[in-house]
Amino acid sequence: MVGTMELVGVLDVVHLAAVAAGLRPLLATVYRRFAQWSQARVWARLHGVILDRLGQHGDLDWSRCAIDSVSLRAAKGGF
Repeated sequence: MVGTMELVGVLDVVHLAAVAAGLRPLLATVYRRFAQWSQARVWARLHGVILDRLGQHGDLDWSRCAIDSVSLRAAKGGF
């Protein structure tokens, strides 16, 4: 199973390759679509589908599950 760090690494490589290939204008489209999909909750639905499929195959270990509900507003806009 791919972890968060592996996914971040893949996305970083794709981003760097796009910049190196001179695809900077296309990155604006990528960011706009990402925002649209986020607002439409595509990522939440995709996450649910992935969890369902992993569960069907017995690939989830719920004994190692943790739920974190901490939510704090960044003071003065964050960093």
